[in-house]
Amino acid sequence: MNIIEKIESGTQVGMNTITIVDNEKIYYSLAVQKWDGVYKIFTRKIAENKMAAYEDYEEEAEKIIVVDKIDDVLDYLTNMLEAEVGRYFIDLWNFETPDGKVSIGKAIRNGPGQVEDFPPINVVNVKGQYVARDGNSRLYLAQKTKASSINVVIETDMNSFRDLTKRLKNNGLGNMGTPKLPTPK
Repeated sequence: MNIIEKIESGTQVGMNTITIVDNEKIYYSLAVQKWDGVYKIFTRKIAENKMAAYEDYEEEAEKIIVVDKIDDVLDYLTNMLEAEVGRYFIDLWNFETPDGKVSIGKAIRNGPGQVEDFPPINVVNVKGQYVARDGNSRLYLAQKTKASSINVVIETDMNSFRDLTKRLKNNGLGNMGTPKLPTPK
């Protein structure tokens, strides 16, 4: 089970780390959990010299952010003030590239130029709308990096349509898929 599947199942996923800022140890905690249909991101940051009197600093040290989509979790972690902590966490999410497996965070930081080297995603035309049958992680990365285009193969055979219909049904979706961003695996 990958980290996104764990979060989607309601499992709390987190980490603790220590960094040095201006010769001072800073302790970070970060956790993500899906609860009652929303995603809760917990962060704690406290300097070592304030640990003994933590209760005096607890309110400023701890934050809980609530977001609606797993993509918003990734966005928050990518852009959070303590970027190295967020990057460390999202680096646990893996993505298959032509050069091998890399973290989704690293793949996003590599930018949109890499997208043109990806194998094409397979799409099926459903009532005038192209729906990805295969390649959702590549599509997700293209969207996140704001790539201007992504290579596609438009499949027109009945077996591809049946396969798409089966995949959508297995994921509880209708024939048109979903407007949500794909979830990387």
